[in-house]
Amino acid sequence: MTMAALIPLNRTVYDRLMAASGRVGDEDRHVLASVIALALAEGEKPLPEAVGLEGTTLARLLDAAFPGAFAPGELAPPGGGAGEDAIEEPDYRQLLLDGRATGAEIEDWLASIVARRSLRQAEGVYVCKSPVCDVCPDFGHCYGGED
Repeated sequence: MTMAALIPLNRTVYDRLMAASGRVGDEDRHVLASVIALALAEGEKPLPEAVGLEGTTLARLLDAAFPGAFAPGELAPPGGGAGEDAIEEPDYRQLLLDGRATGAEIEDWLASIVARRSLRQAEGVYVCKSPVCDVCPDFGHCYGGED
């Protein structure tokens, strides 16, 4: 069982977000509101870092998907950073970006969020970059040094 399964979703945040009508489809708004509410309930990291978006990008997302649901800076301080990527996060994010259907900004946001959240849930598990372990640049991360 993952840690996320043990933490209840912050229903108040979710409900406030979903009550606002945005320029993003309802299905995407549901996904975004769920991730934001869960990240806030976990409380481990500032929201921009928890979802893998720079503060200004997160502010654009909130304005597009949930305008007026929260005052600017209420969920996350303005200008917060996205935090450090996990070692395989840029590759995974790029894989998701390569599969974009329309090139809309929502797809960029979701690629960053999915990459950050899914890899953070599985910390310690590496996404293979190579078909054979001994030629992978991350061999040492999986198997340690050859002492």
